[in-house]
Amino acid sequence: LFFEHLIESGRTAQISCGILEGDGTLADVRSVLRRSHHLSYPQIFEAEGEVYMLPEGAQGGGLDLYRAHRFPDEWVLETRLLDFRCVDSSIFRHGDSWWMLTSPQVVPGHAPITWLLRAERLTGPWKFHPGGNVAADVSIARGAGAPFVHNGRLIRPSQDCSTAYGRALLFNEVLTLDDGAYRERTIYRVEGGWLPGLEGVHSYTRAGDWEAIDGGFRR
Repeated sequence: LFFEHLIESGRTAQISCGILEGDGTLADVRSVLRRSHHLSYPQIFEAEGEVYMLPEGAQGGGLDLYRAHRFPDEWVLETRLLDFRCVDSSIFRHGDSWWMLTSPQVVPGHAPITWLLRAERLTGPWKFHPGGNVAADVSIARGAGAPFVHNGRLIRPSQDCSTAYGRALLFNEVLTLDDGAYRERTIYRVEGGWLPGLEGVHSYTRAGDWEAIDGGFRR
Protein backbone atom coordinates (compact mmCIF):
# COMPACT_ATOMS: atom_id res chain seq x y z
CA LEU A 1 0.00 0.00 0.00
CA PHE A 2 1.48 3.33 -1.11
CA PHE A 3 0.42 6.51 0.67
CA GLU A 4 1.19 10.15 1.45
CA HIS A 5 3.34 10.34 4.58
CA LEU A 6 3.90 13.67 6.35
CA ILE A 7 7.53 14.49 7.09
CA GLU A 8 8.57 15.70 10.53
CA SER A 9 7.90 19.38 9.76
CA GLY A 10 4.29 18.55 8.87
CA ARG A 11 4.35 20.88 5.86
CA THR A 12 5.45 18.51 3.12
CA ALA A 13 4.97 14.82 2.52
CA GLN A 14 6.80 11.93 0.92
CA ILE A 15 5.49 8.71 -0.57
CA SER A 16 5.84 5.72 1.72
CA CYS A 17 4.66 2.13 1.41
CA GLY A 18 4.00 -0.86 3.60
CA ILE A 19 2.93 -4.48 3.28
CA LEU A 20 -0.72 -5.24 3.95
CA GLU A 21 -1.05 -8.25 6.23
CA GLY A 22 -4.01 -10.61 6.08
CA ASP A 23 -5.69 -8.87 9.02
CA GLY A 24 -5.38 -5.44 7.38
CA THR A 25 -2.44 -4.16 9.45
CA LEU A 26 0.44 -2.36 7.71
CA ALA A 27 3.96 -3.76 8.21
CA ASP A 28 7.47 -2.82 7.09
CA VAL A 29 6.57 0.84 6.40
CA ARG A 30 9.34 2.81 4.68
CA SER A 31 9.93 5.85 2.47
CA VAL A 32 10.13 5.12 -1.26
CA LEU A 33 10.00 8.56 -2.94
CA ARG A 34 11.00 11.92 -1.50
CA ARG A 35 11.50 15.29 -3.18
CA SER A 36 12.07 18.84 -1.96
CA HIS A 37 8.38 19.60 -2.59
CA HIS A 38 5.17 18.00 -1.33
CA LEU A 39 4.17 14.61 -2.78
CA SER A 40 0.80 12.89 -2.35
CA TYR A 41 -1.96 10.92 -4.10
CA PRO A 42 0.24 8.12 -5.54
CA GLN A 43 -1.22 5.95 -8.30
CA ILE A 44 0.63 2.68 -8.98
CA PHE A 45 -0.05 0.85 -12.23
CA GLU A 46 1.54 -1.54 -14.71
CA ALA A 47 2.06 -0.89 -18.43
CA GLU A 48 4.06 -2.79 -21.05
CA GLY A 49 5.86 -4.88 -18.46
CA GLU A 50 6.90 -1.93 -16.28
CA VAL A 51 5.50 -0.59 -13.01
CA TYR A 52 4.86 3.16 -12.76
CA MET A 53 4.00 5.66 -10.08
CA LEU A 54 2.07 8.87 -10.71
CA PRO A 55 2.22 11.04 -7.57
CA GLU A 56 0.76 14.49 -7.16
CA GLY A 57 3.56 17.06 -7.08
CA ALA A 58 1.86 20.36 -7.88
CA GLN A 59 4.39 22.32 -5.82
CA GLY A 60 7.02 21.13 -8.28
CA GLY A 61 5.20 22.88 -11.13
CA GLY A 62 3.90 19.89 -13.07
CA LEU A 63 3.00 16.21 -13.22
CA ASP A 64 5.86 13.70 -13.27
CA LEU A 65 5.75 9.99 -14.09
CA TYR A 66 8.14 7.63 -12.27
CA ARG A 67 9.17 4.09 -13.24
CA ALA A 68 10.17 1.38 -10.76
CA HIS A 69 13.88 0.60 -10.97
CA ARG A 70 13.64 -1.84 -8.05
CA PHE A 71 10.05 -2.25 -6.87
CA PRO A 72 8.89 -0.99 -4.46
CA ASP A 73 11.85 0.95 -3.07
CA GLU A 74 13.62 2.61 -6.02
CA TRP A 75 11.97 4.90 -8.59
CA VAL A 76 13.42 6.90 -11.47
CA LEU A 77 11.86 9.88 -13.21
CA GLU A 78 10.52 8.68 -16.56
CA THR A 79 9.21 11.99 -17.93
CA ARG A 80 7.14 15.07 -17.14
CA LEU A 81 3.63 14.56 -18.53
CA LEU A 82 2.14 18.01 -17.85
CA ASP A 83 3.97 21.28 -17.30
CA PHE A 84 1.47 23.13 -15.14
CA ARG A 85 0.28 22.85 -11.55
CA CYS A 86 -2.41 20.18 -11.24
CA VAL A 87 -3.71 17.93 -8.48
CA ASP A 88 -5.33 14.51 -8.02
CA SER A 89 -4.36 13.23 -11.48
CA SER A 90 -5.17 9.65 -12.52
CA ILE A 91 -4.27 7.66 -15.63
CA PHE A 92 -6.20 4.72 -17.06
CA ARG A 93 -6.38 2.66 -20.24
CA HIS A 94 -9.62 2.55 -22.25
CA GLY A 95 -9.98 1.27 -25.80
CA ASP A 96 -6.85 2.04 -27.81
CA SER A 97 -5.88 5.13 -25.83
CA TRP A 98 -4.51 6.33 -22.53
CA TRP A 99 -6.73 8.73 -20.61
CA MET A 100 -6.03 11.17 -17.80
CA LEU A 101 -8.25 13.00 -15.34
CA THR A 102 -6.65 16.03 -13.71
CA SER A 103 -7.61 19.22 -11.87
CA PRO A 104 -5.60 22.36 -12.73
CA GLN A 105 -4.70 24.33 -9.63
CA VAL A 106 -5.27 27.94 -10.60
CA VAL A 107 -5.32 29.05 -6.95
CA PRO A 108 -3.16 27.10 -4.46
CA GLY A 109 -5.34 24.86 -2.33
CA HIS A 110 -8.34 24.99 -4.65
CA ALA A 111 -9.21 22.72 -7.60
CA PRO A 112 -12.89 23.19 -8.53
CA ILE A 113 -12.66 21.78 -12.08
CA THR A 114 -11.53 18.51 -13.66
CA TRP A 115 -10.34 17.95 -17.23
CA LEU A 116 -10.06 14.88 -19.46
CA LEU A 117 -6.91 14.39 -21.54
CA ARG A 118 -5.95 11.72 -24.05
CA ALA A 119 -2.71 10.23 -25.42
CA GLU A 120 -1.72 7.43 -27.75
CA ARG A 121 1.33 6.63 -25.62
CA LEU A 122 1.67 6.69 -21.86
CA THR A 123 4.52 9.18 -22.06
CA GLY A 124 2.48 11.54 -24.24
CA PRO A 125 2.04 13.98 -25.73
CA TRP A 126 -1.13 14.50 -23.69
CA LYS A 127 -3.86 16.60 -25.31
CA PHE A 128 -7.09 18.04 -24.00
CA HIS A 129 -9.92 15.83 -25.24
CA PRO A 130 -12.72 17.64 -27.12
CA GLY A 131 -15.65 17.89 -24.75
CA GLY A 132 -13.26 17.06 -21.93
CA ASN A 133 -14.68 19.34 -19.25
CA VAL A 134 -15.49 16.57 -16.78
CA ALA A 135 -16.86 18.77 -14.01
CA ALA A 136 -16.80 22.38 -12.87
CA ASP A 137 -18.60 22.05 -9.56
CA VAL A 138 -16.65 21.95 -6.31
CA SER A 139 -19.13 19.44 -4.90
CA ILE A 140 -18.16 16.76 -7.43
CA ALA A 141 -15.14 17.75 -9.56
CA ARG A 142 -12.00 16.88 -7.63
CA GLY A 143 -10.67 13.36 -8.13
CA ALA A 144 -10.72 10.79 -5.33
CA GLY A 145 -8.84 7.90 -6.92
CA ALA A 146 -8.18 6.19 -10.23
CA PRO A 147 -11.19 5.17 -12.34
CA PHE A 148 -12.07 1.47 -12.17
CA VAL A 149 -14.45 -0.96 -13.84
CA HIS A 150 -17.23 -2.54 -11.77
CA ASN A 151 -19.82 -4.87 -13.30
CA GLY A 152 -18.88 -3.61 -16.76
CA ARG A 153 -19.27 0.06 -15.80
CA LEU A 154 -16.42 2.58 -15.72
CA ILE A 155 -16.53 4.46 -12.40
CA ARG A 156 -14.83 7.77 -11.57
CA PRO A 157 -14.37 8.39 -7.83
CA SER A 158 -14.60 12.06 -6.82
CA GLN A 159 -14.94 14.08 -3.65
CA ASP A 160 -17.28 16.74 -2.36
CA CYS A 161 -15.24 19.77 -1.31
CA SER A 162 -18.17 22.20 -1.14
CA THR A 163 -18.11 22.67 2.63
CA ALA A 164 -14.76 21.09 3.54
CA TYR A 165 -11.89 19.30 1.84
CA GLY A 166 -12.86 15.67 1.29
CA ARG A 167 -16.30 16.10 2.84
CA ALA A 168 -17.70 13.00 1.08
CA LEU A 169 -16.83 10.41 -1.55
CA LEU A 170 -18.86 10.02 -4.74
CA PHE A 171 -18.91 7.26 -7.33
CA ASN A 172 -19.75 8.51 -10.83
CA GLU A 173 -20.56 6.21 -13.74
CA VAL A 174 -18.90 7.37 -16.97
CA LEU A 175 -21.58 7.38 -19.69
CA THR A 176 -19.68 8.95 -22.63
CA LEU A 177 -15.91 8.96 -23.06
CA ASP A 178 -14.71 8.30 -26.61
CA ASP A 179 -16.90 10.54 -28.75
CA GLY A 180 -18.58 13.85 -28.08
CA ALA A 181 -18.84 15.56 -24.73
CA TYR A 182 -17.88 13.68 -21.58
CA ARG A 183 -20.92 12.63 -19.55
CA GLU A 184 -21.30 10.94 -16.17
CA ARG A 185 -23.88 10.41 -13.46
CA THR A 186 -23.43 10.00 -9.72
CA ILE A 187 -24.58 6.57 -8.59
CA TYR A 188 -23.48 6.51 -4.94
CA ARG A 189 -22.32 8.82 -2.17
CA VAL A 190 -20.35 7.91 0.95
CA GLU A 191 -20.51 10.32 3.89
CA GLY A 192 -18.33 10.33 6.99
CA GLY A 193 -19.76 9.17 10.28
CA TRP A 194 -19.71 5.39 9.81
CA LEU A 195 -16.59 5.20 12.00
CA PRO A 196 -16.16 7.04 15.32
CA GLY A 197 -14.71 10.50 14.66
CA LEU A 198 -14.74 10.14 10.86
CA GLU A 199 -15.77 13.50 9.41
CA GLY A 200 -14.97 13.06 5.73
CA VAL A 201 -13.91 10.58 3.04
CA HIS A 202 -11.13 11.76 0.75
CA SER A 203 -10.15 8.94 -1.61
CA TYR A 204 -10.83 5.36 -2.67
CA THR A 205 -8.62 2.73 -4.29
CA ARG A 206 -9.25 -0.91 -5.11
CA ALA A 207 -7.00 -3.77 -6.20
CA GLY A 208 -8.41 -7.25 -6.41
CA ASP A 209 -10.24 -8.01 -3.17
CA TRP A 210 -8.65 -5.06 -1.34
CA GLU A 211 -10.15 -1.61 -0.88
CA ALA A 212 -8.31 1.38 0.63
CA ILE A 213 -10.22 4.44 1.84
CA ASP A 214 -8.56 7.66 3.03
CA GLY A 215 -10.61 9.60 5.58
CA GLY A 216 -10.38 12.65 7.80
CA PHE A 217 -10.84 12.12 11.54
CA ARG A 218 -11.75 14.59 14.24
CA ARG A 219 -8.86 15.21 16.63
